[in-house]
Amino acid sequence: MRQVWMRSHSRPDQVPLALRRRMRERPRKQFQSQTGRSPRDAGSYFLLTPTNSKDVMQQEGRSDQAAGVRKAVKTCRSKQSLMRRLASAERQGLLDTSVLAASLQTCGYHRWWKALQEVMDLGARLQIPFNGIATSVLFRALLSCVQAFTVSPQRLSRRKTRAFRLARQVMGNFVPETAVDFNALLSSMCRLCDEIGSEESLAWADKEWQRFELLPFETNIVAFAARLQLLERHGRQQEVDQMLRKDLVGPELSPNVVVLGGLVNAAAINQDWQRAEKLWEYLVQLRHVKPNIPAHLAYAKAYMLAGKPCDAIRVVESALGDAGCAITCASDYKVAVEYTQNLVIVCHSLPTPTNLSKLTSTLQQNADLMKGSIPTSAKVWWQKLSQVADTLLHDATQLGLKDVLITSNATTYSVMKDWDNLRAGADYL
Repeated sequence: MRQVWMRSHSRPDQVPLALRRRMRERPRKQFQSQTGRSPRDAGSYFLLTPTNSKDVMQQEGRSDQAAGVRKAVKTCRSKQSLMRRLASAERQGLLDTSVLAASLQTCGYHRWWKALQEVMDLGARLQIPFNGIATSVLFRALLSCVQAFTVSPQRLSRRKTRAFRLARQVMGNFVPETAVDFNALLSSMCRLCDEIGSEESLAWADKEWQRFELLPFETNIVAFAARLQLLERHGRQQEVDQMLRKDLVGPELSPNVVVLGGLVNAAAINQDWQRAEKLWEYLVQLRHVKPNIPAHLAYAKAYMLAGKPCDAIRVVESALGDAGCAITCASDYKVAVEYTQNLVIVCHSLPTPTNLSKLTSTLQQNADLMKGSIPTSAKVWWQKLSQVADTLLHDATQLGLKDVLITSNATTYSVMKDWDNLRAGADYL
């Protein structure tokens, strides 16, 4: 039986809404081929790497006979269903590298940490080898699982330790044989180590980056973007500035909107709005990167997390139109949620007629948007924001600052979470 290995990939409808939105906002220039082969895939450029190119190296690990299993595991909606599918595939002798990768991808999309470990144990028991794409898929699945904000800090810390051990074990001294695998591995490895954030993981990321630099492949802008975000987030701004000026030059390596959004978001996580301003000025004004909506959101986030919601509102309004009037269903649910969160805080600090009128119109404009197909977390936040806004409009004195911090950015990452429970109308901003 001849086995042909091609890119394991997901179609847009197989990817969670929030991730799908980010993927569709990436620059078309980075796409190397159409996604898929069927007529319904015409014009679909969803992935950054080829899926069916003749230039993709043929390896062991992906059989036509397992196509149905790959499709089935990508549509599983429960951990139990996934493991039943894999047990059936094992009995039929259809468990190969591609099925393992597809299963790990599904675990990552749903953040099924326990199921991911069970899939890894199954692969180890059957001695299923990891190729470049399967390793990259694993890293991205691990990344999703260590980003679960619903997990307690103690459990998340243990999860990160386990994820790092798994990643280092699977990577070993693996040497990619294609430029696609080279850059996919660099990117996913940097993003995972960035999120884990331990000294050991960051040192390993440095070591692997240096090892890969000795290989006969060119690092692309996607891998550089991930590396830059890691450096920025972990206090190595001087290296970021040097890389931007020395490495990211020329038509193929010019900074793009992914680099912009990633770096500004890293500065936001560090609650460093001044650094975010510096990066924005350099990349937008001097390097002529055209920001998209996610990039503007990252910029607004930098102000919000630093306790400057008025500036966050200014950024969003500048991007979307006069006084936020362009925030409608044609826009983005995340814009509406984050913009409204900032408005609620501003109205609590200073409930003037102008501020309250802006809040009322924003709630009305986005009512239909929030009834659509959006993540559950966004719907929950919107419902709570609407309830808080209603109280603000009728009797703001009932609410302290802690009562108006609703989204995860506000309650978990913003400096405002550590402020006193200030009263409404205190003009504390």
